[in-house]
Amino acid sequence: TACDAAFHLALVRSTGNAILSVLYDNLYGLITEVIRVTSGVPVKSLDAAFAEHANIHALIEARDTTGARDAMRTHIENSSG
Repeated sequence: TACDAAFHLALVRSTGNAILSVLYDNLYGLITEVIRVTSGVPVKSLDAAFAEHANIHALIEARDTTGARDAMRTHIENSSG
């Protein structure tokens, strides 16, 4: 849970968008709690979740904005059940 929340926080901070960072910082506690609660009833395996995160990270490193956006969208959809 802590690593998942930290991954998402790092993504937000990497945007360089000060407004988004402040908004996320203010919601971080709530977001972390939602991640903690939803991880108790996962809709996918830990391996699948890790693979999605690794894919997103690789696409960001490759500066594939379209691929990263699409992978993030898929990740969110897959996480919401």
